[in-house]
Amino acid sequence: MRRALAVPLAAVALAGAGCRDDHPPLSPLCVDSERAIARALDRVPGNVALADGTPLSQCVARARDSGDLQSFGALVVHVADQLADRTPRDPRAALRLGYLIGAAERGASHSEGIHAELVHRLQATARRVPPGASATLERGRRAGERRG
Repeated sequence: MRRALAVPLAAVALAGAGCRDDHPPLSPLCVDSERAIARALDRVPGNVALADGTPLSQCVARARDSGDLQSFGALVVHVADQLADRTPRDPRAALRLGYLIGAAERGASHSEGIHAELVHRLQATARRVPPGASATLERGRRAGERRG
């Protein structure tokens, strides 16, 4: 009788291991502060990553539960709003904003739509950029899509 129970329990244990969530965890820096995100964006067009090496696109991709997505989303939308406000007097702000949008698009590209509202909100922020900065914004967006 003991052998008969051992096989099903082992099968249950193996089956449970297969159902485990294989998504890497969200870096705590993704939801730590606006400052961590803004510092990473200060490196545009160079190697843009959080202090622990996490690219911004991974913050988007790994923010899979509603709490993480809401926390990260609130931070990056506020950073995007600040950058959009600065674009008339700071051309690099448009480059940073574009990079943030491109990185978000990259991170959301395989998310089955759960990040769509965040990406839409960031894209809407870009509409506030003055027409003279739109080429710079687009250059940043392309860089964010490639390396974000």
